[in-house]
Amino acid sequence: MHDASPYAGKTVTLRDDAVEVGGQSAEIVDWYDRTALPPDTRLVKEQDYLTRSGRGDLPADGEILYARVDGMMRIIHVTEIDGYAPPATEATAGPIEARDIGETCPACGQQIRAGQMVAVLILGPGADPDARAKARAGEAYDAAAIDVHWACRTGDESYDNGS
Repeated sequence: MHDASPYAGKTVTLRDDAVEVGGQSAEIVDWYDRTALPPDTRLVKEQDYLTRSGRGDLPADGEILYARVDGMMRIIHVTEIDGYAPPATEATAGPIEARDIGETCPACGQQIRAGQMVAVLILGPGADPDARAKARAGEAYDAAAIDVHWACRTGDESYDNGS
């Protein structure tokens, strides 16, 4: 089960190309798996969503929300929200050698120097329209990223060589 959705209690606009609900406002209740619905209601809502999902080619990943759309309670996929961007993930599990020598670490304001270890932080799709479209659709995209000193990101100074 999910934690509460960041959209819970908010009103969002759905993408224009969302099947049957495109361009409409949606008042988000929460993630669908966090709602307590009677079995017969759940069956009707799920059948409706499966029909829309097949026509709209929605991902089958369980990232679905329960929302009021045009006065009706519906299940929508998070990627149907206009402007949706998937959560950023770490590009690396551990430190890597700096790739952008001379850049300023946004955490400490010091220059990143040759031989220093950094963490790569993924920011999102940036200004690229194609990357933004892929992000909204929940697809992989080329992301804007920045380097941060590994110690500034994690507190772990074992990789800090003092260069």
